[in-house]
Amino acid sequence: MDQSTHIAHRSSLGCAPKPHRAQSQRPTRSLIARVIARLFNLRDLSRSRGALARLSAEQLADIGLPPEVAAYEAERPIWDAPSHWLRK
Repeated sequence: MDQSTHIAHRSSLGCAPKPHRAQSQRPTRSLIARVIARLFNLRDLSRSRGALARLSAEQLADIGLPPEVAAYEAERPIWDAPSHWLRK
């Protein structure tokens, strides 16, 4: 069986060789990379909220944030991330 007949026969069986994908067609990030990036984002969010909770009333006043708003934000659960973080 020559090469073209072999490929035609494999195609009829549904097991034709896959065409080579160009570099630009590959997904930009794998699933594992996206999960790792998301975990790092959640870690950063947790650290930011912890730092916010430790600010004094004077420091909050310096940045123009009422203590009630800072407390609310600091107490939010880690999975309650801002919507713009979910689009990464």
